[in-house]
Amino acid sequence: MEIADRVAILKEGKIIHESDARQTVPENLVYKLLGEVAENQEIPPSVIKKYNLTRREVEIMKLVLEGMNARQISETLYISLPTVKTHIYNIYQKTGVKNRLALARLCSLK
Repeated sequence: MEIADRVAILKEGKIIHESDARQTVPENLVYKLLGEVAENQEIPPSVIKKYNLTRREVEIMKLVLEGMNARQISETLYISLPTVKTHIYNIYQKTGVKNRLALARLCSLK
C-alpha cells in the first residue's frame, strides 16, 4: 500500500494499524496531512479538565502535538531530557493513550 493510500484511509477516518502507518509515514507528517495538528494548537479545556493535566503537561503536550521529539522539547523549554520523558509518560498515563497519534486524535475529538 502506497503512502498516499494510507493517508487517504486515515483522512476518511478509517482504521489501519497504527504501527503500519508509523513505519510508512513519519508521525509528524501524518499529523500535518490529517490536519489534526497545527502550530500553536490549543488543547481543548475539556481535555485539560477531564484528565487533570498540569500547566507544564499542557505545554509539553502542545509541543508533542506539533511534532517535536523529547530532545527538541527539552531544548525548547530548557529542562532536562529525563524530565520531558517523565512528563510525556504522565500525559500518556493520565489520558490512556499509547502514542502521539492517539493523543492527536484525543484532542481533535473533544
